[in-house]
Amino acid sequence: MPIVTITMLPGCSQQEKRRLVAAITRDMQEIVGVNPKRLYIVMHETPKASWGMEGQLLADLPWAKKMKNRR
Repeated sequence: MPIVTITMLPGCSQQEKRRLVAAITRDMQEIVGVNPKRLYIVMHETPKASWGMEGQLLADLPWAKKMKNRR
């Protein structure tokens, strides 16, 4: 039972998440032969205030403040 875990900033739409799950499932099946019925994909959406980078919270970095949640 393979598990793919994705940690990302919030902001993806339901449609983007559907496309991401479909693409990962296709690739896992094609590349490593995983049975799609046995594949689990978990998405964790973590806000900028809970990410650390360069010794600071992502929410406090000048360049990151200008970012929309995920872009």
